[in-house]
Amino acid sequence: MILNKGSIEYEFISGYSKSCINLVFIHGSGCDKRFLYSLAQQVNEYNCYLLDLPGHGGSEDTGYNAENYINSINTFLNNMDNVILIGHSLGGTLTLSILSQNIPSIKSGIIISSSANFFKMDKEFLKKIHDGTVDMNYLIECAGNTTDPVAIKTLNYIGPENIIIKDFLIDEIINVESCLKNINVPTTIMTGSDEILALVEYSEYMHENIENSNLIIFPNERHMLPVTQREKIGRIIKDLIQSLC
Repeated sequence: MILNKGSIEYEFISGYSKSCINLVFIHGSGCDKRFLYSLAQQVNEYNCYLLDLPGHGGSEDTGYNAENYINSINTFLNNMDNVILIGHSLGGTLTLSILSQNIPSIKSGIIISSSANFFKMDKEFLKKIHDGTVDMNYLIECAGNTTDPVAIKTLNYIGPENIIIKDFLIDEIINVESCLKNINVPTTIMTGSDEILALVEYSEYMHENIENSNLIIFPNERHMLPVTQREKIGRIIKDLIQSLC
């Protein structure tokens, strides 16, 4: 079910479980709410909210910058209880900032293939971004395993090019390292061992600096991790919910 809350468009999956948990999914750079849909399907017994960030998918363009993205997510979360935030890539970075605010209604965070900053991004890729072009071959290399038909379909949800450029310009400068020490809720960090975009060392750093965190490294996986390992990650999310309830 596609709905709107203010300027944000989102897909709502009404859970059939009696649990009061609300799962809120935040997509990454140049994507939209469809990117994490296959993961949400694995946990559809719970209420799932898949957001389009401002200017992505069906959401209004209210400005392409990290502060606006974070404020828009916070506004969406108003009057919502028992939230688990699930962020992928840039969505994970935004999630870290929100978790550090220690909002009582947010019970846990799940950070997938992400970082507090992306300062070691490929310089040639970024040069092309600044020149106004996107090296899609590089992004497909970052994605990793594309033999999964669902992953192949999900790759089509990346774009358009101008949105990818705007988001990677944010990735280049965003830095929420100072937030990590303020995160008090249980935080699960997941990454793939073969990551070349959100490097494993990024996840290790988050784990070292978030007190109540757990790090899970999936072998032979890259940036499509939440899609290619959706079933395993779905089970991890369910186990987390059981531990919180």
